[in-house]
Amino acid sequence: AFKYCDEKGNINEQSNPNGSLENIAGIFNSKKNILGMMPHPERNFRSDQNSWHPKNWGEFGPWYRMFTNTNKYFN
Repeated sequence: AFKYCDEKGNINEQSNPNGSLENIAGIFNSKKNILGMMPHPERNFRSDQNSWHPKNWGEFGPWYRMFTNTNKYFN
C-alpha cells in the first residue's frame, strides 16, 4: 500500500525511519479492505509537532491533509 520515499518519490534507505524491509510503510489484507500503516498520522498533524518543518506548511502539516481529503471524499 505504501513505501517510505524521499520528497521526490525515490524509495531509498535514507527515507526509511525504522528500517522496515523493502521500505514498507503500509499493507493491505488480501481483500484490500483493511489497511495496516506504520506512520501514525493521528499523532503528528500540526506543523509544530514536527522536530522541523518548512515555514510554508502553516499551522497544519501534510498528515492533516490526509484526514481532510478523506473527509471530502466520503462527504
